[in-house]
Amino acid sequence: MVTQTNEKNVSCSPMKNLLILLVAMLGWSVSRADIKFVNFNKIDPSGRYAGRFSQLVEHLPYYDHFSPDWIYEIPKDTLVQELTAGLRLFGTLKGDELETDLLLGELAHYLYNLDQKTYYDTAELYLTKAIGLDGKDPRGYWFLAYHYALSNEVVKGVQTFEQARSLVSDATPGEFWQEYAFAMMLGSMPSHCRYALDQYKHKGGTSQLSIVMDSVMRSKTIPADADSAYTARDLWEGFPSGARIAMISRALGVSLEVDTTDSLQMNEFSERKTAMVMQSTLIRGIRGKSFGYNIAMIVKVAEKGEDLGIFMTSIVPPGAKRDSVFLFSSLYPHGISYTFRDNRVYADRGGAHIHFIAIERESPVYPGLFLENHASEIRGTPGRLEFYTLGAVRSRFPGRIFYFFVLDTCGDIYKRSWDDFSRLITNGLILD
Repeated sequence: MVTQTNEKNVSCSPMKNLLILLVAMLGWSVSRADIKFVNFNKIDPSGRYAGRFSQLVEHLPYYDHFSPDWIYEIPKDTLVQELTAGLRLFGTLKGDELETDLLLGELAHYLYNLDQKTYYDTAELYLTKAIGLDGKDPRGYWFLAYHYALSNEVVKGVQTFEQARSLVSDATPGEFWQEYAFAMMLGSMPSHCRYALDQYKHKGGTSQLSIVMDSVMRSKTIPADADSAYTARDLWEGFPSGARIAMISRALGVSLEVDTTDSLQMNEFSERKTAMVMQSTLIRGIRGKSFGYNIAMIVKVAEKGEDLGIFMTSIVPPGAKRDSVFLFSSLYPHGISYTFRDNRVYADRGGAHIHFIAIERESPVYPGLFLENHASEIRGTPGRLEFYTLGAVRSRFPGRIFYFFVLDTCGDIYKRSWDDFSRLITNGLILD
């Protein structure tokens, strides 16, 4: 894949024009035509300018994407004049305001594709206005999201596509899902891309582009083998955000958001399991002394026929009692919890008060879908063409996975440590 970025020599444009050579080479196969989902009859009820609109649709293959080298028989300046004339003409009509703004936004987007940088803001303005007129119509978010994605504003494109997705219905054209998939591919969100491609196919869609995207996503997915060994670096990736950091492992199907002040130790994966230990900062206890607590997580890829309960009892110490109700059953129905209390252990700090939590998860239909909350921006050097290669991702270990958590704390700091642990499980943990 190739991207092209331009100098920010126009104050009203953020930007960088994104060349998706994949689109240029394939010509969208079936031309992308968002304006065909604009109801022109509501803009021009008399039909006086229907021919002008049809000409725009006919010329879409020339300007619905950015072309670094102009190889078409129609001069680029001719198409620029055609689109600017359309903006002036259709903007004066007194038809439906929503449909008009959608159309004008798309025409401005096509001008931006023809390297008319000032029209980036024009497209954004009209499409944002359309959203304001009817925030329940997915087309405004859809068109704006794709404008962002093809303008190298990938994160904004992904975020806006998610807003559009929340509004789609059975009546939404299948082309939405192909363009959604393309934006997710650019954002390095392969599970979202695969999901969208399936939706596109279910809607009867078929195109060379969708086939290529599916092939690219499959080729960039590295299978995870539970009987192999991996380093922590192989499995985990960190995404800092202020005072927190999200540790994500697609292979293990887990995301944990922890405090950056906590000490974190990640172990290698071998013999179908791995472990992570988080050590808190010191907390002032109820009797004045300060102590820390530990949270451990063991992840085990289950063998065929292996039982979570048996796995749990093999780990918990003698004297631990199974809780009558799983402590986090509202979030994870397939779980078991034990509690261990012994005042002889940690006797100088109120005694041991330890919780053991085990959760079982089957492999989902689209592994990684719930972990992909961090779209990646495409960055380039201004003023030149650059090759952009999608990064490879490791797939989730197939089958069932056991997640085993331990809160190792004491009576003197129990309330604070339990609150932190509970917050981690309920708000900071995502299991695929």
